[in-house]
Amino acid sequence: IRMDNLTVAYNAGKLIKGSNAGFRFNFAVQNVFTVTNYTGIDPEVNGGIDNTIYARPRIFTFGVNVDLNLKK
Repeated sequence: IRMDNLTVAYNAGKLIKGSNAGFRFNFAVQNVFTVTNYTGIDPEVNGGIDNTIYARPRIFTFGVNVDLNLKK
């Protein structure tokens, strides 16, 4: 069992009451977890031979989107 990607986002709504500007926060993780009995580095190797030196990294990403839609 492997979870490759997980993304969570939250829309915080209006930045200032009465304006159109708003915030959206997002958080993502790649290579979240792997559950296996495989003793090598990566159980999803192509061709069944594990020649890689390094395991796939776990990557965390955080983002903030600011919408400055100032149209009236």
